[in-house]
Amino acid sequence: MIYSNCSILNELISKYKLKVGIFILITVFFFLFTKWIGATYLSFLLILLYDRIFSKRIIFLQKIKITKSPKLLHESFRTIGIAFIIAIILHLFVFQSFVIPSNSMKASLLQGDYLIVNKLAYGPRMPITPIAIPFTHKNSPLGKFYRPFFAQLQLNYNRLKGYSSIARNDIVVFNFPREDSIITELPNSNYYDLVKQKLNETSETSNSDSLNNLNKIRFEIRQKYQIKYQPIDKREYYIKRCVAISGDTITIFHSDIYINSKLQAKLDNQQSNYLLNLDSTYSKSDSLLHLLGINPESVIVNNRGEYEVIVSLTDKKAYSLDTNICVTDLLSLKKEPLDWDFYLFPESDQYRWNLDYYGKLIVPKKGQSITLNTKNIALYKRIIVNYENNKLEIIDNEIFINKEKTTEYRFTKNYYFVLGDNRHNSYDSRFWGFIPEDHIVGKATFIWFSMDSNNSSIRWNRLFTFLN
Repeated sequence: MIYSNCSILNELISKYKLKVGIFILITVFFFLFTKWIGATYLSFLLILLYDRIFSKRIIFLQKIKITKSPKLLHESFRTIGIAFIIAIILHLFVFQSFVIPSNSMKASLLQGDYLIVNKLAYGPRMPITPIAIPFTHKNSPLGKFYRPFFAQLQLNYNRLKGYSSIARNDIVVFNFPREDSIITELPNSNYYDLVKQKLNETSETSNSDSLNNLNKIRFEIRQKYQIKYQPIDKREYYIKRCVAISGDTITIFHSDIYINSKLQAKLDNQQSNYLLNLDSTYSKSDSLLHLLGINPESVIVNNRGEYEVIVSLTDKKAYSLDTNICVTDLLSLKKEPLDWDFYLFPESDQYRWNLDYYGKLIVPKKGQSITLNTKNIALYKRIIVNYENNKLEIIDNEIFINKEKTTEYRFTKNYYFVLGDNRHNSYDSRFWGFIPEDHIVGKATFIWFSMDSNNSSIRWNRLFTFLN
């Protein structure tokens, strides 16, 4: 009896040895490939391969005719080909996975969260750059100086109909608008950010002097570097919360958001910066630092002998800390109305705004007309020139669009205004302006995985959670 069972087992091993070997080999290769392209969630397509080799229960795969030898190898590669095509279709038109690289959306989203972005919600955007290596986006496997797409062929923007429209407070993924001009010699830099970097390196002491230095810096960069146009769908992915939709008027006053003059409810997870002072007897290794996610190395000792650190907190967390016996002081770092952050959009001394006092600002809507003048042209020049492809000139304080004198402009696209939930630590629309509708990728729906990079641990409580 034992001998008979062993004989049957040996026959099964002999029969399936080749199949198991091929399945393992292709599985390893496919998993490494999906990990390389950042789409490990596509590994579920290996079910098709398993079915094709072993169970043969998926009907449409059974109908595929297989030529003669080597039959098994041919079946495997045919199935991988089908899976690859399905993966491309899902990736382009249905959903895509993204990982959160920073804390700009903290505490709604944490660094290391892996998201599923629903492209059907607002409608899938048709490829603008159709000739490209699948799944590579803008990073080439051949190196950073090679682009994995053919930029010379660009299609017009077109979006299939979705089942919803972008709404206020949606968390959206989009292509970063300011990456339209990249620097060939510095592949990870765009023209606008390099201008700001050089501006910050200057010795100018006032905002006005810094603005006066802008033209000089822009000229020097254009002379020194070669600047290339980056296609819309190949620009860096960003994720933020949409706070104002097309046609809205947004004002930020003392960090509160007003849309069309109505105060908006503050998000439970919205954070801002505070200066936290702790008692001198308080240990840096105490659990409170760990609870707040504070790196002990960032804590300094002030001239009063107290521990001091800048920390991002929600209102609820700040209130609870204010009554903590170890906390000697908790000071909000919100700006004052007269503070001017010259580097914020639109980088004009006509609009002296800061992170906590920003606007009034009209978010353009398709078909909407506005009156233009030499003051508000700073707000909409980039839209008119870069996003809607017009030629704009200002001659003797008069505005000319496509060589015609005008005092009015009608927008041809919808635009949106976005913020990070970590309001004092987010690079968002306050810095670079509006998002055109053709830059929208999809709606962030749920977290399928989360990894804390600080201690290489999985955040189990965040797995498969839906976003608000």
